[in-house]
Amino acid sequence: MPTFDLEYLKKEINFPNFVEENLIRIEDNKCYKQLIFELKDKFYEIMFCNQVDRHEDYDDYFSIICEGKVPCTEVEKFEVTTHIWKSKDSIKQLNKQIEQMREDIVNELKDLPLTKLENITIMFGNKHKGKSVRQVYIQDKDFIKWTKNNPPTYNSFNKYVQEKERSRLALILYMESVEYLGFQGY
Repeated sequence: MPTFDLEYLKKEINFPNFVEENLIRIEDNKCYKQLIFELKDKFYEIMFCNQVDRHEDYDDYFSIICEGKVPCTEVEKFEVTTHIWKSKDSIKQLNKQIEQMREDIVNELKDLPLTKLENITIMFGNKHKGKSVRQVYIQDKDFIKWTKNNPPTYNSFNKYVQEKERSRLALILYMESVEYLGFQGY
C-alpha cells in the first residue's frame, strides 16, 4: 500500500485536490468518504473517516491523525451503471413521449427518398456508430434485425435520444424498404 508524504503531495498536486470525492456513509457521527487523487498519470484512493462536523478538514486529518502521511491504494477507473429512480407516473409520461417521438420520426423518414435515407449516420452503439445506414445494411443485416427486435429503453428525453432513435429507425426503415423493393423485382 503506497504512502505519500503530505508535504510532497501539497507541492506536487496542491493536495487536497481530488479528482473525485464520494460519500460512503455517515454512521455514529462519523463521515466515511472515498477520495481519489491523481499523481503522475496514476490514480489513488484514500478511505477517509472523520467526525461529521469536520468532514472537510483534510489538512487537520492528514497532518495530525495521519502524522503527515497519506496512506492510499492505487486504483483504476471502473465504469458503473447507476440506477435512476422515477415515479411510475413520470415513467409512463416518458414512455408516451418516446413513443410519440418514434412515430414522428418514422413519419418524417418515410417521406425521404432512399438516396437520402441511406446516408443517415448511425448515432448509437459502438459497433457501427459513425457509419451510414447503407454501409450497415451491406455489412451487417443481423444487427439491423437485432436492433429492430430490441428497442432501447431511455431514462430521459432529449436531443441525443432523438438523434439515436432517428438513426436506429432509419436503419430499420431502409432495410425494410430495400427488401420490399427486392421482393417486387426492383
